[in-house]
Amino acid sequence: MCIKLLWPTSRNSRTIYAQKESVCSLHGLACQRSLRNWRSRIQSATPRYPPAPLSALSEELRNRSRRLPRVWQLFFSSNLRACSLSERPVSERAQLDTEHHKHGKHRPPPAICDILVTVDHNLFELVESAWQQYDEAPREHIVTPSMPILFFGDLAAYERSPLRVVSVALNPSYKEFPKEEPFQRFPGAEKISSPLAEETASKYIEALSGYFSTKPYGRWFNPGFEPLLQGMGSSYYGGANVALHTDICSPLATSLTWSDLPQTVCTTLSKTGNELWHRLINRLDPDVMLISVKKAYRDEIKFKALMDWEQFHPIDRERPYHFYVRRYQLLGGKTTVALFGQAAQIPFGTVSGSDKCATGRHLLELIHV
Repeated sequence: MCIKLLWPTSRNSRTIYAQKESVCSLHGLACQRSLRNWRSRIQSATPRYPPAPLSALSEELRNRSRRLPRVWQLFFSSNLRACSLSERPVSERAQLDTEHHKHGKHRPPPAICDILVTVDHNLFELVESAWQQYDEAPREHIVTPSMPILFFGDLAAYERSPLRVVSVALNPSYKEFPKEEPFQRFPGAEKISSPLAEETASKYIEALSGYFSTKPYGRWFNPGFEPLLQGMGSSYYGGANVALHTDICSPLATSLTWSDLPQTVCTTLSKTGNELWHRLINRLDPDVMLISVKKAYRDEIKFKALMDWEQFHPIDRERPYHFYVRRYQLLGGKTTVALFGQAAQIPFGTVSGSDKCATGRHLLELIHV
């Protein structure tokens, strides 16, 4: 869902996006009262001339949304992404008036602001970008048939989670699309192709969201990230905090492992894949990122670093294993904690399940400090 707050000044309009997968509708007197209350709050908090800095307005909305009942918090994620828009043309405003009249919706006075509920275009654009990368990729190195995997896991459950955790690796394995039945992990997705309409994009998101409830590649996820997630009170498979998995280099499953691909192919795929991953993380707005890749790929993270990498909870053994933590600031101002450790066949591959679980508990303590 995208909520747009438009200030009808002569030269500037401001839009604040609050993305949510959940679809809500605006109706009833209670809804109108709440919207009027929000408009008065926003107007009192933000001088009309000159317009307030977008970062300050974003923070104000974020703080106020926490005080709302849960049903109203659905309209605001903690990742409010602000951007400027050119002034809407008169013809578009007239069309909006007509639409409001048709559906019997109350239209607020233009001197305050307009609140419009639309589809989550930010997520739709991410889906479109993933499919564009799939269509333009060198076919000889991409699993066929397959599809781009923007993320793995239940998006709606993730967004309801008090603690949002995202795991990060390189790119999907070719084993995500077994030869005998390529789409067994994504039932219903075999008929999806680009260009995507919004209805088709919704089916695609549903297929991704159902991954861990169908036939996930458990031999990789379960010994890899899952023990660390469970130490944090999170899991891919359900519970109070549902995690998602993402890939920093590419959303495309390649016919060879990433390390065995020609360097030119890796460069081509990661150029667009890394940019897409950063946009996705801004959309997902995680509290924690669990990263298990080579240091060279870790250093491709371009979010604003708030500190250097610091050693964290080393595993004391004959050949010690070192975790590292760092805090990043996302586009909307959110601070996220990143935990990094080297991979070996599987994420944090040389660390036992019990040590991963203990590390997760220590990381949870760090977050709550």
